[in-house]
Amino acid sequence: MATARRSASGQRHGAATPERHTNILLAILLATVTSTAIHYTHNTIAIDHYPKISWVPLGNGATQILVPSAWVVLTAIGALGFWLYQRADYGRARVCLALYSIVGLVTLGHFLSGEKPHIPTLFYVTIFTDALTGLAVLAFVHRMIVAPPSAAEIRPR
Repeated sequence: MATARRSASGQRHGAATPERHTNILLAILLATVTSTAIHYTHNTIAIDHYPKISWVPLGNGATQILVPSAWVVLTAIGALGFWLYQRADYGRARVCLALYSIVGLVTLGHFLSGEKPHIPTLFYVTIFTDALTGLAVLAFVHRMIVAPPSAAEIRPR
Protein backbone atom coordinates (compact mmCIF):
# COMPACT_ATOMS: atom_id res chain seq x y z
CA MET A 1 0.00 0.00 0.00
CA ALA A 2 1.42 3.38 -0.98
CA THR A 3 1.90 5.86 1.77
CA ALA A 4 2.00 9.59 1.54
CA ARG A 5 5.32 11.25 2.20
CA ARG A 6 5.84 14.68 3.64
CA SER A 7 7.96 17.41 2.12
CA ALA A 8 10.27 19.62 4.12
CA SER A 9 7.36 22.03 4.56
CA GLY A 10 5.27 19.26 6.13
CA GLN A 11 2.86 18.89 3.22
CA ARG A 12 1.78 15.40 2.30
CA HIS A 13 2.57 14.21 -1.23
CA GLY A 14 0.80 11.30 -2.84
CA ALA A 15 -2.13 11.47 -0.43
CA ALA A 16 -5.62 11.13 -1.78
CA THR A 17 -7.41 14.44 -1.38
CA PRO A 18 -11.02 15.43 -1.96
CA GLU A 19 -9.87 17.52 -4.92
CA ARG A 20 -8.04 14.52 -6.41
CA HIS A 21 -11.11 12.31 -5.98
CA THR A 22 -13.28 15.01 -7.56
CA ASN A 23 -10.88 15.24 -10.51
CA ILE A 24 -10.90 11.45 -10.93
CA LEU A 25 -14.70 11.39 -10.86
CA LEU A 26 -14.85 14.27 -13.33
CA ALA A 27 -12.51 12.45 -15.73
CA ILE A 28 -14.59 9.27 -15.51
CA LEU A 29 -17.81 11.20 -16.11
CA LEU A 30 -16.38 13.15 -19.06
CA ALA A 31 -15.17 9.90 -20.64
CA THR A 32 -18.60 8.35 -20.10
CA VAL A 33 -20.44 11.35 -21.55
CA THR A 34 -18.15 11.40 -24.60
CA SER A 35 -18.40 7.68 -25.33
CA THR A 36 -22.13 7.41 -24.74
CA ALA A 37 -22.92 10.60 -26.67
CA ILE A 38 -21.16 9.18 -29.73
CA HIS A 39 -22.77 5.76 -29.36
CA TYR A 40 -26.30 6.91 -28.50
CA THR A 41 -26.27 9.43 -31.36
CA HIS A 42 -25.23 6.78 -33.85
CA ASN A 43 -27.72 4.32 -32.37
CA THR A 44 -30.50 6.85 -32.89
CA ILE A 45 -29.49 7.80 -36.43
CA ALA A 46 -28.57 4.30 -37.69
CA ILE A 47 -31.14 2.28 -35.73
CA ASP A 48 -31.59 -0.20 -38.60
CA HIS A 49 -27.96 -1.35 -38.26
CA TYR A 50 -28.40 -2.50 -34.67
CA PRO A 51 -29.92 -5.89 -33.83
CA LYS A 52 -33.48 -6.02 -32.57
CA ILE A 53 -34.17 -7.68 -29.25
CA SER A 54 -37.30 -9.78 -29.62
CA TRP A 55 -38.56 -9.21 -26.08
CA VAL A 56 -38.35 -5.40 -26.35
CA PRO A 57 -41.68 -4.45 -27.94
CA LEU A 58 -40.58 -1.16 -29.49
CA GLY A 59 -40.42 -0.22 -33.13
CA ASN A 60 -37.64 1.89 -34.60
CA GLY A 61 -39.62 5.13 -34.22
CA ALA A 62 -40.19 4.62 -30.50
CA THR A 63 -36.57 3.54 -30.03
CA GLN A 64 -35.36 6.67 -31.80
CA ILE A 65 -37.21 8.71 -29.18
CA LEU A 66 -36.35 6.49 -26.21
CA VAL A 67 -32.59 6.24 -26.84
CA PRO A 68 -31.72 9.97 -26.82
CA SER A 69 -34.30 10.67 -24.11
CA ALA A 70 -32.77 8.02 -21.86
CA TRP A 71 -29.30 9.45 -22.51
CA VAL A 72 -30.41 12.97 -21.53
CA VAL A 73 -32.17 11.79 -18.36
CA LEU A 74 -29.33 9.50 -17.25
CA THR A 75 -26.68 12.11 -18.03
CA ALA A 76 -28.60 14.67 -15.96
CA ILE A 77 -28.68 12.16 -13.10
CA GLY A 78 -24.92 11.71 -13.47
CA ALA A 79 -24.38 15.48 -13.42
CA LEU A 80 -26.52 15.70 -10.29
CA GLY A 81 -24.40 12.95 -8.74
CA PHE A 82 -21.24 14.92 -9.45
CA TRP A 83 -22.78 18.09 -8.00
CA LEU A 84 -23.84 16.21 -4.86
CA TYR A 85 -20.37 14.66 -4.57
CA GLN A 86 -18.78 18.11 -4.70
CA ARG A 87 -21.06 19.17 -1.85
CA ALA A 88 -20.11 16.11 0.24
CA ASP A 89 -23.62 14.65 0.00
CA TYR A 90 -22.07 11.25 -0.55
CA GLY A 91 -25.15 9.11 0.11
CA ARG A 92 -27.22 10.76 -2.59
CA ALA A 93 -24.22 11.08 -4.88
CA ARG A 94 -23.69 7.30 -4.71
CA VAL A 95 -27.30 6.64 -5.71
CA CYS A 96 -27.18 9.09 -8.64
CA LEU A 97 -23.82 7.83 -9.87
CA ALA A 98 -24.86 4.18 -9.61
CA LEU A 99 -27.98 4.99 -11.66
CA TYR A 100 -25.85 6.90 -14.17
CA SER A 101 -23.58 3.89 -14.71
CA ILE A 102 -26.55 2.27 -16.47
CA VAL A 103 -25.98 4.64 -19.42
CA GLY A 104 -22.80 2.73 -20.24
CA LEU A 105 -23.64 -0.76 -19.07
CA VAL A 106 -26.91 -1.05 -20.97
CA THR A 107 -25.18 -0.75 -24.34
CA LEU A 108 -23.98 -4.34 -23.95
CA GLY A 109 -27.64 -5.19 -24.56
CA HIS A 110 -26.90 -4.96 -28.28
CA PHE A 111 -25.49 -8.48 -27.96
CA LEU A 112 -28.59 -10.00 -26.33
CA SER A 113 -30.15 -10.87 -29.67
CA GLY A 114 -27.21 -13.10 -30.53
CA GLU A 115 -26.35 -11.20 -33.68
CA LYS A 116 -23.52 -8.73 -34.15
CA PRO A 117 -24.43 -5.10 -34.88
CA HIS A 118 -23.69 -4.15 -38.51
CA ILE A 119 -21.99 -0.86 -37.74
CA PRO A 120 -18.64 0.81 -38.47
CA THR A 121 -15.76 -0.11 -36.16
CA LEU A 122 -15.78 3.22 -34.29
CA PHE A 123 -19.35 2.74 -33.19
CA TYR A 124 -18.72 -0.91 -32.37
CA VAL A 125 -15.84 0.17 -30.12
CA THR A 126 -18.11 2.66 -28.33
CA ILE A 127 -20.29 -0.22 -27.13
CA PHE A 128 -17.27 -1.42 -25.18
CA THR A 129 -16.03 2.00 -24.10
CA ASP A 130 -19.55 2.73 -22.85
CA ALA A 131 -19.45 -0.47 -20.79
CA LEU A 132 -15.95 0.23 -19.47
CA THR A 133 -16.80 3.76 -18.42
CA GLY A 134 -20.04 2.53 -16.84
CA LEU A 135 -17.95 0.04 -14.85
CA ALA A 136 -15.56 2.84 -13.89
CA VAL A 137 -18.47 4.86 -12.50
CA LEU A 138 -19.60 1.82 -10.50
CA ALA A 139 -16.03 1.24 -9.27
CA PHE A 140 -15.93 4.84 -8.03
CA VAL A 141 -19.24 4.32 -6.22
CA HIS A 142 -17.88 1.10 -4.70
CA ARG A 143 -14.82 2.96 -3.46
CA MET A 144 -17.10 5.57 -1.88
CA ILE A 145 -18.85 2.76 0.01
CA VAL A 146 -15.82 0.75 1.17
CA ALA A 147 -13.53 3.72 1.85
CA PRO A 148 -15.75 6.72 2.58
CA PRO A 149 -14.06 10.09 3.03
CA SER A 150 -12.95 10.77 6.58
CA ALA A 151 -14.40 13.68 8.52
CA ALA A 152 -11.19 15.62 7.87
CA GLU A 153 -11.61 15.16 4.10
CA ILE A 154 -15.19 16.34 3.92
CA ARG A 155 -15.25 19.93 2.81
CA PRO A 156 -18.43 20.90 1.01
CA ARG A 157 -18.06 23.40 -1.80
